[in-house]
Amino acid sequence: MVNKNISAKLYLTLLLSTFLLPIGINALFNILVDPFLFFHKKIIVGFNHSHNHSFFNNKDAYILNYSRSIAKQNKSKYVIIGTSRILYGMDTCNNSTIQKIAMHRIKPPEVLKITENLFDNKSISTLLIEIAWMKPEKHQKELSLASLLFGLQTTKTSFEILINSRSDNNTFTTLNCFPVGYSPLLFTEITQEDKTRFDSNKLLSVEQLEFYSQSIRKIINICDEKRSKIKIVFFMAPNLRKTVSEKKVNQFIEFLRQDLKNYSNTSCQVAIAPYLYNSPDDFSNWFDANHFKPSIGNEYLKQLLNYSNSHVE
Repeated sequence: MVNKNISAKLYLTLLLSTFLLPIGINALFNILVDPFLFFHKKIIVGFNHSHNHSFFNNKDAYILNYSRSIAKQNKSKYVIIGTSRILYGMDTCNNSTIQKIAMHRIKPPEVLKITENLFDNKSISTLLIEIAWMKPEKHQKELSLASLLFGLQTTKTSFEILINSRSDNNTFTTLNCFPVGYSPLLFTEITQEDKTRFDSNKLLSVEQLEFYSQSIRKIINICDEKRSKIKIVFFMAPNLRKTVSEKKVNQFIEFLRQDLKNYSNTSCQVAIAPYLYNSPDDFSNWFDANHFKPSIGNEYLKQLLNYSNSHVE
């Protein structure tokens, strides 16, 4: 009888070990590599420094978590937050004074979560936030601890980062570098679908104006709560004239600027930048009807920084 009990316990122990050991090893592996900089945030060259390639293969919820971690450890003077337009169109790889935090179709609720981590950062002097043109919609949920420990997406990314880091001896790469692999077919014409997608009238809808007005105020409220000294500049990214009415864009910006004036209950340094893009349409400077190349984006970034340094006090 005793032997049977021992055998049963041994069998159960072996069964649980067979099941739990791989799970435990998987969790430990994800903690050590820390692909989304959630646990120890320690970057080891040759082990977990090469995040760039893996980052773009992940779902938005993972990207958001990674972005918030980058925001916490940022040491740059300027931070720019935006959509894939900023991601592809502004090459800040070799500029240590600028930290780019961008993700596909980033929405104001995601921006709000990222800025919460930025306002406590004493290294930052100026925060540039893209006013991305999109309809109000649900935002990404934050990842659970279980997802970061045991999730298949996390484990897949850990392996990618480990492999990339072993073969790439460069220093830590983050969202600062636009994805070199982004090379769609040569952009030669604007389709009817593009024109419908960028209907300028939607920009001035009551729903859209109210959505962005409230989103901007929420960010300002966080700034006030933190008593932050960071300058905040909201801006519209460049658009092709053949897809978006420059007049409508300026009307949209003017509405937000007047709304900001009426919202006087703030001690933060905040501004809505004027629409600074004034170059003629040249398809060779665009990946597609929505995404501009660094030939446009880098110059536009210089204009934004000049504006923030000379007009925001």
